[in-house]
Amino acid sequence: MFECHRPFAIVNDPPLQLILKMLYAKVETPSESTLSQDVKEIHGISKVHVGKKLQVRLKIIPVLQLAY
Repeated sequence: MFECHRPFAIVNDPPLQLILKMLYAKVETPSESTLSQDVKEIHGISKVHVGKKLQVRLKIIPVLQLAY
């Protein structure tokens, strides 16, 4: 379906742009570099939050194992 083989280049893929325009005629697709930067930023934020959640879980699990 998509012709591009580079992950962020998909925003320049004509079939994808056509689908997006059919869904919303005024759509503006971001550039490859904007998409790449956004993904990196979201990954960095998510990594911190997931790390905090895992640390809380690791503190709880040993206590639960002692109860058995």
